[in-house]
Amino acid sequence: MSKKIILLLASILSVGTFAATIEIGFENEQYDDKGTNNYNRSDVFMPYISGSFNPLDGSKLKIDFKYMYQDQYGKERAEGTNARFKTQRDRFEMFASGYSYKNGDFAFNPKVGFRYEQWS
Repeated sequence: MSKKIILLLASILSVGTFAATIEIGFENEQYDDKGTNNYNRSDVFMPYISGSFNPLDGSKLKIDFKYMYQDQYGKERAEGTNARFKTQRDRFEMFASGYSYKNGDFAFNPKVGFRYEQWS
């Protein structure tokens, strides 16, 4: 995971600009669903690094990026079994924005981008 983060930061800094913001954090989701969910208990821990920068001086163009590593673990809901599971995946996101349309209280600010998830 650390090699991918270093590679991501090096590629961003190599374009000749510095990121305006860098954020390091994590998301955590906990489930305990006895209903129709496929899993009785499933916890997800997702550390990430994200940031944004303006590649052109004086332009409204903004690039947002995020790398997230998801580590999910839990117990399968199957009757009479104590089977446990663990999934790991990498997620890369990159979005571009900059166009803004305003008309009174209405504002339209679209983003375009992609998300890639790699399952192990």
